[in-house]
Amino acid sequence: MSGNILVGKGHSMPPWMRWCALLMGALLLSDGMRRLFSGAVEFSSFLPCILVGGACAYASGYEKTFSLSGEGFKREMLFWGKGRKEVLPWEDMEEIVLVPSQEGVTAIFPLKDGGWRAFFPGAREEDFHDLASAFRPGISVRRISE
Repeated sequence: MSGNILVGKGHSMPPWMRWCALLMGALLLSDGMRRLFSGAVEFSSFLPCILVGGACAYASGYEKTFSLSGEGFKREMLFWGKGRKEVLPWEDMEEIVLVPSQEGVTAIFPLKDGGWRAFFPGAREEDFHDLASAFRPGISVRRISE
């Protein structure tokens, strides 16, 4: 744990896959634009290249991060720097449920209308207990087995 902050991991693409998606998107977009501006009359000759290329380029900018700090549990889902940033403050947390594994700990933050969960690689159960006692003493932090 570094400085009372735990950083989690979402389902972001690995860097090599992001670069491949960006390159594939650029190639398909440029080929679609070339076909469009060279006088293609049928949509079927350039539209698929533009649509798939744009989707590849857009998807390569996806990032998902989680953190648990003094302000609470924060999750960010961003496409090229824009998107959703949500915070669950310590005051709104009912309890923290931990599911430890060999690689880290999955934390579940149940709420009345659902809940949030995140995987924290390399984290230990003690890290969650330390954060909870520092920022919200008395909150229930319990462990369940896989």
